[in-house]
Amino acid sequence: MSTDFPKVDEAALAEQGNDGEFVWSPSGGNQDDSIGGNSHMYSYRFKDKSDRWRAETILVDVGLLHRTAFYGDDVERIDTPDHSEYMPRAEASDGKLVRTQVDKPVIGAILITHGHSDHIAGLAAHIKAGAVTPPVYASAYSAFLIKAHLANNGIDKDHWPEINVVKSGDRIELSENMAVEVAGATHSIPQALSFLIETPTARHFHSGDLKVDEGSLVAGGTDPLQLKEWGDRGIDSALIDSTSAPKKGWAKREQVIREEARQLVEKHPSKRVTYAVIGSYVEQLAGLGEVAAQTGRALVYGGKSVETHLVALQASGIDLPALVKERTGKELRILDIYSDEARALKPSEALQVVTGVDGDDATVLAQASKGKHGAWKPSADDVVIWPAGYRTAAPEQANAMDRALRQRRVDVMRFGKRSDFGEGHGREEDLKEILAALRPAVVIPTHGIPS
Repeated sequence: MSTDFPKVDEAALAEQGNDGEFVWSPSGGNQDDSIGGNSHMYSYRFKDKSDRWRAETILVDVGLLHRTAFYGDDVERIDTPDHSEYMPRAEASDGKLVRTQVDKPVIGAILITHGHSDHIAGLAAHIKAGAVTPPVYASAYSAFLIKAHLANNGIDKDHWPEINVVKSGDRIELSENMAVEVAGATHSIPQALSFLIETPTARHFHSGDLKVDEGSLVAGGTDPLQLKEWGDRGIDSALIDSTSAPKKGWAKREQVIREEARQLVEKHPSKRVTYAVIGSYVEQLAGLGEVAAQTGRALVYGGKSVETHLVALQASGIDLPALVKERTGKELRILDIYSDEARALKPSEALQVVTGVDGDDATVLAQASKGKHGAWKPSADDVVIWPAGYRTAAPEQANAMDRALRQRRVDVMRFGKRSDFGEGHGREEDLKEILAALRPAVVIPTHGIPS
Protein backbone atom coordinates (compact mmCIF):
# COMPACT_ATOMS: atom_id res chain seq x y z
CA MET A 1 0.00 0.00 0.00
CA SER A 2 1.35 3.44 -0.84
CA THR A 3 0.30 7.07 -0.85
CA ASP A 4 0.51 9.59 -3.69
CA PHE A 5 -0.41 13.26 -3.59
CA PRO A 6 -1.52 15.19 -6.69
CA LYS A 7 0.21 18.36 -7.78
CA VAL A 8 -1.25 21.68 -6.68
CA ASP A 9 -3.73 22.99 -9.23
CA GLU A 10 -3.12 26.70 -8.76
CA ALA A 11 -5.58 27.70 -11.48
CA ALA A 12 -8.42 25.77 -9.84
CA LEU A 13 -7.62 27.25 -6.43
CA ALA A 14 -7.54 30.75 -7.87
CA GLU A 15 -10.91 30.16 -9.50
CA GLN A 16 -12.31 29.04 -6.13
CA GLY A 17 -10.78 32.01 -4.37
CA ASN A 18 -8.71 29.79 -2.05
CA ASP A 19 -5.08 30.32 -1.12
CA GLY A 20 -4.69 26.81 0.30
CA GLU A 21 -6.12 23.31 0.01
CA PHE A 22 -6.82 20.31 2.21
CA VAL A 23 -5.83 16.99 0.60
CA TRP A 24 -6.87 13.47 1.64
CA SER A 25 -4.95 10.41 0.50
CA PRO A 26 -6.12 6.96 1.66
CA SER A 27 -3.26 4.51 1.88
CA GLY A 28 -5.14 1.59 3.41
CA GLY A 29 -8.62 0.52 4.47
CA ASN A 30 -10.39 0.71 1.13
CA GLN A 31 -8.92 -2.37 -0.55
CA ASP A 32 -11.07 -4.13 -3.12
CA ASP A 33 -10.78 -7.50 -1.37
CA SER A 34 -10.78 -6.90 2.38
CA ILE A 35 -10.68 -4.45 5.25
CA GLY A 36 -7.34 -3.90 6.92
CA GLY A 37 -4.27 -1.72 7.07
CA ASN A 38 -6.45 1.31 7.73
CA SER A 39 -4.49 4.53 7.28
CA HIS A 40 -5.25 7.97 5.89
CA MET A 41 -2.93 10.90 5.21
CA TYR A 42 -4.20 14.47 5.35
CA SER A 43 -2.17 17.43 4.16
CA TYR A 44 -2.88 21.15 4.24
CA ARG A 45 -1.08 22.87 1.36
CA PHE A 46 -0.61 26.63 1.28
CA LYS A 47 1.70 29.44 0.19
CA ASP A 48 4.07 30.76 2.83
CA LYS A 49 5.21 34.37 3.22
CA SER A 50 7.84 33.80 0.56
CA ASP A 51 5.12 32.73 -1.91
CA ARG A 52 6.31 29.10 -1.86
CA TRP A 53 3.88 26.19 -1.71
CA ARG A 54 4.29 24.30 1.56
CA ALA A 55 2.53 21.35 3.23
CA GLU A 56 1.70 20.27 6.78
CA THR A 57 0.71 16.62 7.07
CA ILE A 58 -0.84 14.22 9.56
CA LEU A 59 -1.74 10.54 9.53
CA VAL A 60 -4.91 8.99 10.96
CA ASP A 61 -4.33 5.34 11.96
CA VAL A 62 -1.55 3.04 10.84
CA GLY A 63 -3.00 -0.45 10.68
CA LEU A 64 -2.00 -3.89 9.55
CA LEU A 65 -3.61 -6.17 6.99
CA HIS A 66 -2.91 -9.85 7.67
CA ARG A 67 -4.41 -12.32 5.23
CA THR A 68 -3.63 -16.04 5.33
CA ALA A 69 -4.95 -19.27 3.89
CA PHE A 70 -7.05 -19.56 7.04
CA TYR A 71 -9.03 -16.54 5.83
CA GLY A 72 -9.24 -17.66 2.23
CA ASP A 73 -6.09 -16.33 0.61
CA ASP A 74 -3.95 -18.54 -1.62
CA VAL A 75 -0.80 -16.93 -0.24
CA GLU A 76 -0.08 -15.43 3.16
CA ARG A 77 -0.10 -11.67 2.94
CA ILE A 78 1.01 -9.23 5.61
CA ASP A 79 0.73 -5.64 4.52
CA THR A 80 0.79 -2.23 6.11
CA PRO A 81 0.62 1.19 4.47
CA ASP A 82 4.17 2.24 3.62
CA HIS A 83 4.73 5.76 4.92
CA SER A 84 8.47 5.40 5.46
CA GLU A 85 9.33 8.11 2.93
CA TYR A 86 6.94 10.50 4.70
CA MET A 87 8.13 9.87 8.26
CA PRO A 88 10.23 12.65 9.83
CA ARG A 89 13.99 12.71 10.30
CA ALA A 90 15.10 12.44 13.90
CA GLU A 91 15.63 16.19 14.22
CA ALA A 92 12.09 16.88 12.94
CA SER A 93 10.19 14.62 15.33
CA ASP A 94 9.65 17.15 18.13
CA GLY A 95 5.86 17.23 18.05
CA LYS A 96 5.49 20.17 15.67
CA LEU A 97 3.99 19.83 12.23
CA VAL A 98 6.80 20.22 9.72
CA ARG A 99 6.37 22.60 6.81
CA THR A 100 7.72 20.92 3.71
CA GLN A 101 7.58 21.14 -0.05
CA VAL A 102 4.19 19.94 -1.27
CA ASP A 103 5.74 17.03 -3.17
CA LYS A 104 7.71 15.89 -0.08
CA PRO A 105 5.20 15.80 2.79
CA VAL A 106 6.43 14.88 6.26
CA ILE A 107 4.02 13.36 8.77
CA GLY A 108 4.08 15.51 11.89
CA ALA A 109 1.53 13.63 13.99
CA ILE A 110 -0.39 10.35 14.04
CA LEU A 111 -3.97 10.26 15.33
CA ILE A 112 -5.41 6.90 16.38
CA THR A 113 -9.16 6.26 16.23
CA HIS A 114 -9.07 3.04 18.28
CA GLY A 115 -6.94 0.10 19.33
CA HIS A 116 -7.86 -2.70 16.92
CA SER A 117 -4.89 -4.13 15.04
CA ASP A 118 -6.18 -3.04 11.64
CA HIS A 119 -5.76 0.53 12.92
CA ILE A 120 -2.58 0.42 15.05
CA ALA A 121 -0.48 -2.65 14.22
CA GLY A 122 1.52 -1.01 11.45
CA LEU A 123 3.48 1.10 13.94
CA ALA A 124 5.99 -1.62 14.80
CA ALA A 125 6.62 -2.35 11.12
CA HIS A 126 7.50 1.29 10.47
CA ILE A 127 9.85 1.46 13.44
CA LYS A 128 11.54 -1.81 12.43
CA ALA A 129 12.02 -0.34 8.96
CA GLY A 130 13.99 2.50 10.53
CA ALA A 131 11.31 5.19 10.53
CA VAL A 132 11.25 7.85 13.21
CA THR A 133 7.64 7.87 14.35
CA PRO A 134 6.14 11.31 15.10
CA PRO A 135 4.01 11.97 18.20
CA VAL A 136 0.92 9.79 18.52
CA TYR A 137 -2.44 10.98 19.88
CA ALA A 138 -4.75 8.25 21.21
CA SER A 139 -7.23 7.49 23.98
CA ALA A 140 -5.94 5.88 27.18
CA TYR A 141 -7.27 2.49 26.08
CA SER A 142 -5.67 2.72 22.65
CA ALA A 143 -2.43 3.98 24.18
CA PHE A 144 -2.23 0.87 26.37
CA LEU A 145 -2.73 -1.38 23.35
CA ILE A 146 -0.16 0.55 21.30
CA LYS A 147 2.43 0.06 24.03
CA ALA A 148 1.55 -3.65 24.27
CA HIS A 149 1.84 -3.94 20.48
CA LEU A 150 5.28 -2.34 20.43
CA ALA A 151 6.53 -4.42 23.36
CA ASN A 152 5.20 -7.67 21.86
CA ASN A 153 7.03 -6.88 18.64
CA GLY A 154 10.34 -6.35 20.39
CA ILE A 155 10.55 -2.59 19.90
CA ASP A 156 12.94 -1.06 22.42
CA LYS A 157 11.33 1.72 24.48
CA ASP A 158 13.99 4.12 23.23
CA HIS A 159 12.34 3.85 19.82
CA TRP A 160 8.74 4.24 20.97
CA PRO A 161 6.97 7.39 19.79
CA GLU A 162 5.75 10.03 22.19
CA ILE A 163 2.19 8.93 23.02
CA ASN A 164 -0.24 11.66 24.05
CA VAL A 165 -3.52 10.61 25.68
CA VAL A 166 -6.58 12.50 24.44
CA LYS A 167 -10.29 12.19 25.16
CA SER A 168 -13.63 13.36 23.88
CA GLY A 169 -13.89 17.15 24.05
CA ASP A 170 -10.16 17.79 23.62
CA ARG A 171 -8.81 20.13 20.98
CA ILE A 172 -5.31 19.47 19.59
CA GLU A 173 -3.62 22.57 18.15
CA LEU A 174 -1.14 20.97 15.79
CA SER A 175 -0.10 24.20 14.06
CA GLU A 176 -1.47 27.61 13.20
CA ASN A 177 -3.05 25.98 10.14
CA MET A 178 -4.38 22.72 11.55
CA ALA A 179 -6.34 21.80 14.67
CA VAL A 180 -8.17 18.60 15.57
CA GLU A 181 -11.18 18.23 17.85
CA VAL A 182 -11.91 14.88 19.46
CA ALA A 183 -15.24 13.10 19.98
CA GLY A 184 -16.10 9.68 21.36
CA ALA A 185 -17.25 6.95 18.99
CA THR A 186 -19.34 3.94 20.01
CA HIS A 187 -17.66 0.79 18.72
CA SER A 188 -16.86 -2.69 20.04
CA ILE A 189 -13.79 -1.48 21.93
CA PRO A 190 -13.59 1.22 24.63
CA GLN A 191 -12.60 4.82 24.03
CA ALA A 192 -12.80 4.79 20.24
CA LEU A 193 -12.60 8.30 18.78
CA SER A 194 -13.74 10.41 15.85
CA PHE A 195 -11.90 13.53 14.71
CA LEU A 196 -12.86 16.90 13.28
CA ILE A 197 -9.87 18.27 11.34
CA GLU A 198 -9.96 22.03 10.81
CA THR A 199 -7.81 24.05 8.39
CA PRO A 200 -8.22 27.58 6.97
CA THR A 201 -9.99 26.22 3.88
CA ALA A 202 -11.76 23.05 4.99
CA ARG A 203 -13.40 21.27 7.89
CA HIS A 204 -13.27 17.46 7.65
CA PHE A 205 -14.82 14.71 9.81
CA HIS A 206 -13.03 11.37 10.19
CA SER A 207 -15.38 8.86 11.78
CA GLY A 208 -13.17 5.90 12.62
CA ASP A 209 -15.32 2.82 13.29
CA LEU A 210 -18.61 3.73 14.92
CA LYS A 211 -22.29 3.13 15.50
CA VAL A 212 -25.02 4.64 17.71
CA ASP A 213 -25.98 2.77 20.89
CA GLU A 214 -26.72 4.42 24.24
CA GLY A 215 -26.83 0.97 25.85
CA SER A 216 -23.12 0.19 25.50
CA LEU A 217 -21.44 -0.65 28.81
CA VAL A 218 -17.80 0.19 28.11
CA ALA A 219 -17.58 1.01 24.41
CA GLY A 220 -20.01 3.91 24.15
CA GLY A 221 -19.10 7.35 22.89
CA THR A 222 -21.06 8.54 19.85
CA ASP A 223 -22.90 11.70 20.90
CA PRO A 224 -25.29 12.99 18.23
CA LEU A 225 -25.53 16.34 20.04
CA GLN A 226 -21.78 16.85 19.84
CA LEU A 227 -21.83 15.84 16.18
CA LYS A 228 -24.66 18.31 15.57
CA GLU A 229 -22.60 21.09 17.14
CA TRP A 230 -19.83 20.26 14.72
CA GLY A 231 -22.33 20.14 11.88
CA ASP A 232 -23.62 23.58 12.81
CA ARG A 233 -20.17 24.96 12.02
CA GLY A 234 -20.35 23.51 8.52
CA ILE A 235 -18.52 20.36 7.48
CA ASP A 236 -17.07 20.18 4.00
CA SER A 237 -16.41 16.44 3.91
CA ALA A 238 -16.91 13.37 6.07
CA LEU A 239 -15.06 10.05 5.84
CA ILE A 240 -17.65 7.60 7.20
CA ASP A 241 -17.41 3.98 8.35
CA SER A 242 -19.48 2.13 5.73
CA THR A 243 -18.78 -1.45 6.84
CA SER A 244 -22.43 -2.21 7.63
CA ALA A 245 -24.05 0.56 5.58
CA PRO A 246 -25.86 -1.90 3.26
CA LYS A 247 -27.62 -3.52 6.24
CA LYS A 248 -31.11 -2.26 7.04
CA GLY A 249 -32.14 -0.97 10.45
CA TRP A 250 -29.87 -0.30 13.42
CA ALA A 251 -26.83 -2.21 14.62
CA LYS A 252 -28.12 -4.75 17.13
CA ARG A 253 -28.49 -3.08 20.49
CA GLU A 254 -26.09 -4.20 23.21
CA GLN A 255 -28.87 -4.24 25.81
CA VAL A 256 -30.74 -6.80 23.70
CA ILE A 257 -27.58 -8.89 23.33
CA ARG A 258 -27.00 -8.90 27.08
CA GLU A 259 -30.59 -9.89 27.78
CA GLU A 260 -30.42 -12.76 25.30
CA ALA A 261 -27.23 -13.97 26.95
CA ARG A 262 -28.79 -13.77 30.40
CA GLN A 263 -31.75 -15.86 29.29
CA LEU A 264 -29.44 -18.47 27.77
CA VAL A 265 -27.41 -18.75 30.95
CA GLU A 266 -30.52 -19.04 33.10
CA LYS A 267 -31.78 -21.91 30.95
CA HIS A 268 -28.77 -23.97 32.07
CA PRO A 269 -28.62 -23.44 35.83
CA SER A 270 -26.59 -26.57 36.59
CA LYS A 271 -24.05 -26.29 33.78
CA ARG A 272 -20.90 -24.33 33.07
CA VAL A 273 -21.75 -21.94 30.24
CA THR A 274 -18.91 -20.98 27.90
CA TYR A 275 -18.92 -18.33 25.18
CA ALA A 276 -16.28 -18.48 22.46
CA VAL A 277 -15.38 -14.85 21.78
CA ILE A 278 -13.11 -12.49 19.93
CA GLY A 279 -10.98 -10.96 22.68
CA SER A 280 -10.94 -7.53 21.06
CA TYR A 281 -14.75 -7.34 21.09
CA VAL A 282 -14.56 -5.84 24.57
CA GLU A 283 -18.20 -4.79 24.74
CA GLN A 284 -19.21 -8.46 24.58
CA LEU A 285 -16.72 -9.34 27.34
CA ALA A 286 -18.15 -6.60 29.54
CA GLY A 287 -21.73 -7.61 28.76
CA LEU A 288 -21.03 -11.21 29.71
CA GLY A 289 -19.45 -9.91 32.92
CA GLU A 290 -22.74 -8.23 33.78
CA VAL A 291 -24.63 -11.43 32.93
CA ALA A 292 -22.29 -13.43 35.17
CA ALA A 293 -23.02 -11.12 38.11
CA GLN A 294 -26.76 -11.17 37.45
CA THR A 295 -26.84 -14.97 37.44
CA GLY A 296 -24.58 -15.42 40.46
CA ARG A 297 -21.61 -16.76 38.53
CA ALA A 298 -17.95 -15.82 38.29
CA LEU A 299 -16.62 -14.61 34.94
CA VAL A 300 -13.82 -17.05 34.08
CA TYR A 301 -11.57 -16.05 31.20
CA GLY A 302 -9.12 -17.93 29.01
CA GLY A 303 -6.94 -16.83 26.12
CA LYS A 304 -4.26 -14.16 25.71
CA SER A 305 -6.38 -11.69 23.77
CA VAL A 306 -9.16 -11.82 26.38
CA GLU A 307 -6.62 -11.29 29.15
CA THR A 308 -5.01 -8.39 27.32
CA HIS A 309 -8.27 -6.50 27.08
CA LEU A 310 -9.33 -7.19 30.64
CA VAL A 311 -6.00 -5.71 31.75
CA ALA A 312 -6.47 -2.81 29.33
CA LEU A 313 -9.80 -1.98 30.95
CA GLN A 314 -8.13 -1.57 34.32
CA ALA A 315 -5.14 0.29 32.91
CA SER A 316 -7.36 2.85 31.18
CA GLY A 317 -9.47 3.56 34.25
CA ILE A 318 -12.48 1.37 33.49
CA ASP A 319 -13.40 -0.62 36.60
CA LEU A 320 -15.69 -3.32 35.24
CA PRO A 321 -16.64 -4.87 38.61
CA ALA A 322 -17.51 -1.41 39.99
CA LEU A 323 -19.54 -0.58 36.88
CA VAL A 324 -21.47 -3.86 37.12
CA LYS A 325 -22.06 -3.33 40.86
CA GLU A 326 -23.41 0.16 40.19
CA ARG A 327 -25.76 -1.11 37.48
CA THR A 328 -26.97 -4.35 39.04
CA GLY A 329 -26.14 -4.24 42.73
CA LYS A 330 -24.33 -7.55 42.21
CA GLU A 331 -20.69 -8.44 42.76
CA LEU A 332 -18.60 -9.50 39.77
CA ARG A 333 -15.70 -11.88 40.27
CA ILE A 334 -13.25 -12.17 37.37
CA LEU A 335 -11.02 -15.26 37.47
CA ASP A 336 -8.22 -16.63 35.32
CA ILE A 337 -9.19 -20.07 34.01
CA TYR A 338 -5.94 -21.46 35.47
CA SER A 339 -6.47 -19.97 38.93
CA ASP A 340 -7.18 -22.16 41.96
CA GLU A 341 -10.40 -20.22 42.53
CA ALA A 342 -11.66 -20.98 39.02
CA ARG A 343 -10.71 -24.65 39.28
CA ALA A 344 -12.64 -24.91 42.54
CA LEU A 345 -15.90 -23.62 41.06
CA LYS A 346 -18.81 -25.93 40.44
CA PRO A 347 -20.00 -25.88 36.81
CA SER A 348 -23.08 -23.91 37.87
CA GLU A 349 -20.87 -21.18 39.32
CA ALA A 350 -18.94 -20.29 36.16
CA LEU A 351 -19.63 -18.28 33.03
CA GLN A 352 -16.57 -18.68 30.81
CA VAL A 353 -15.32 -16.47 27.99
CA VAL A 354 -12.58 -18.10 25.91
CA THR A 355 -10.84 -17.62 22.59
CA GLY A 356 -11.78 -19.93 19.73
CA VAL A 357 -14.72 -18.41 17.88
CA ASP A 358 -12.86 -18.75 14.56
CA GLY A 359 -11.75 -22.35 15.05
CA ASP A 360 -8.05 -21.45 15.21
CA ASP A 361 -6.17 -24.48 16.53
CA ALA A 362 -4.14 -22.47 19.06
CA THR A 363 -7.15 -21.14 20.95
CA VAL A 364 -8.54 -22.25 24.29
CA LEU A 365 -11.68 -23.78 22.80
CA ALA A 366 -9.79 -25.74 20.15
CA GLN A 367 -7.33 -27.11 22.68
CA ALA A 368 -10.09 -27.98 25.15
CA SER A 369 -12.10 -29.78 22.46
CA LYS A 370 -9.09 -32.07 21.97
CA GLY A 371 -8.63 -32.63 25.69
CA LYS A 372 -5.33 -30.73 25.60
CA HIS A 373 -6.18 -27.69 27.70
CA GLY A 374 -4.49 -27.61 31.07
CA ALA A 375 -7.40 -26.24 33.10
CA TRP A 376 -10.66 -27.12 31.34
CA LYS A 377 -11.86 -30.54 30.30
CA PRO A 378 -15.25 -30.10 28.58
CA SER A 379 -17.88 -32.69 29.50
CA ALA A 380 -21.60 -33.21 29.91
CA ASP A 381 -21.44 -30.44 32.52
CA ASP A 382 -20.77 -27.87 29.79
CA VAL A 383 -22.71 -25.70 27.37
CA VAL A 384 -20.61 -24.01 24.68
CA ILE A 385 -22.00 -21.13 22.61
CA TRP A 386 -20.61 -19.42 19.52
CA PRO A 387 -21.88 -18.06 16.19
CA ALA A 388 -22.62 -20.53 13.41
CA GLY A 389 -22.19 -17.83 10.78
CA TYR A 390 -18.76 -16.55 11.79
CA ARG A 391 -16.87 -15.74 8.58
CA THR A 392 -13.92 -18.08 8.20
CA ALA A 393 -12.40 -19.82 5.23
CA ALA A 394 -11.63 -22.86 7.38
CA PRO A 395 -15.08 -24.16 8.35
CA GLU A 396 -13.65 -27.67 8.54
CA GLN A 397 -11.62 -26.63 11.58
CA ALA A 398 -14.62 -25.13 13.34
CA ASN A 399 -16.73 -28.14 12.41
CA ALA A 400 -14.07 -30.53 13.70
CA MET A 401 -14.02 -28.62 16.96
CA ASP A 402 -17.81 -28.85 17.10
CA ARG A 403 -17.74 -32.61 16.58
CA ALA A 404 -15.02 -33.12 19.19
CA LEU A 405 -17.00 -31.20 21.78
CA ARG A 406 -20.16 -33.18 21.06
CA GLN A 407 -18.21 -36.42 21.42
CA ARG A 408 -17.37 -35.23 24.91
CA ARG A 409 -21.15 -34.88 25.48
CA VAL A 410 -20.95 -31.09 25.54
CA ASP A 411 -24.17 -29.24 24.73
CA VAL A 412 -22.97 -27.21 21.73
CA MET A 413 -25.07 -24.22 20.66
CA ARG A 414 -23.99 -22.70 17.36
CA PHE A 415 -26.48 -20.25 15.97
CA GLY A 416 -26.83 -16.88 14.32
CA LYS A 417 -24.15 -14.64 12.84
CA ARG A 418 -21.29 -12.84 14.52
CA SER A 419 -23.43 -9.68 14.53
CA ASP A 420 -26.06 -11.45 16.65
CA PHE A 421 -23.49 -11.48 19.46
CA GLY A 422 -22.48 -7.86 18.94
CA GLU A 423 -21.40 -5.57 16.13
CA GLY A 424 -19.26 -2.49 16.14
CA HIS A 425 -20.31 -0.83 12.89
CA GLY A 426 -23.40 1.25 12.29
CA ARG A 427 -26.09 0.05 9.93
CA GLU A 428 -28.30 2.20 7.72
CA GLU A 429 -30.23 3.89 10.54
CA ASP A 430 -27.12 4.53 12.66
CA LEU A 431 -25.46 6.25 9.71
CA LYS A 432 -28.58 8.26 8.90
CA GLU A 433 -28.58 9.68 12.44
CA ILE A 434 -24.86 10.45 12.31
CA LEU A 435 -25.06 12.13 8.91
CA ALA A 436 -28.20 14.05 9.87
CA ALA A 437 -26.23 15.54 12.76
CA LEU A 438 -23.11 16.31 10.71
CA ARG A 439 -24.75 17.44 7.45
CA PRO A 440 -21.50 17.27 5.44
CA ALA A 441 -21.30 18.65 1.91
CA VAL A 442 -19.53 15.48 0.75
CA VAL A 443 -19.68 11.94 2.18
CA ILE A 444 -16.80 9.51 1.55
CA PRO A 445 -17.48 5.88 2.51
CA THR A 446 -14.59 3.86 3.91
CA HIS A 447 -13.78 0.56 5.68
CA GLY A 448 -16.26 -1.34 3.52
CA ILE A 449 -15.85 -4.03 0.88
CA PRO A 450 -17.42 -3.35 -2.54
CA SER A 451 -20.29 -5.75 -3.32
